[in-house]
Amino acid sequence: MTQYLNHPDRLRHPLKRVGERGENKWEQISWDEAFDICETRLKEIRDKYGAESVLFGQGTGRDVGGPISYLAYAYGSPNWMQIGLGGQACYTPRMGGMFATLGDYCMTDCSQFLEKRYDDPQWVRPNVIINWAQNPINGCFDGFYGHWIVDCMKRGSKLVVIDPRVTWLPAAPRSTCRTGPAPTAPSPWACSRDHQRGALRQGVRREVVLRVR
Repeated sequence: MTQYLNHPDRLRHPLKRVGERGENKWEQISWDEAFDICETRLKEIRDKYGAESVLFGQGTGRDVGGPISYLAYAYGSPNWMQIGLGGQACYTPRMGGMFATLGDYCMTDCSQFLEKRYDDPQWVRPNVIINWAQNPINGCFDGFYGHWIVDCMKRGSKLVVIDPRVTWLPAAPRSTCRTGPAPTAPSPWACSRDHQRGALRQGVRREVVLRVR
């Protein structure tokens, strides 16, 4: 990790091309100058070709999804898309499943898009958060950070964890469901056989999704 962070070829500042394309000649510029160049060029393109001539693309999810879509719409372009095989392999099927079962894309509202975060009067604390086979404390899926869940728990959110592994989360919440071997962490009940997971999914769909509809 230290070699990665301190590698001499790692980009740490904005660079501006000073030679011909392909010559690999660059000069360091300030962030303000870099932002000014981007703003000027984008305005020139919009004035000449129209806002819809620009497509705003991103990789597989991550926390840039919200801000880059806001940027696209503020610019006047409806063209926002996700580019990359990673998104087509995992993120797109997840969105398809959500639309098929819930009718919309769903993500835990941890005030991540609000400037004042948890102090914003628009934010409503989620009463229950379901975490299914994911360990956000150790990993970041599509820019969703595990400490956001911890912050919600501190503010009273209850947690339902469905996971064959014993991670940090099942030891902490007041309400936990596990699938897999008998848990070593506190758990009101557990599904001890792997083949029961399908039945559990159908039960959750019937009791939570269909009844809410």
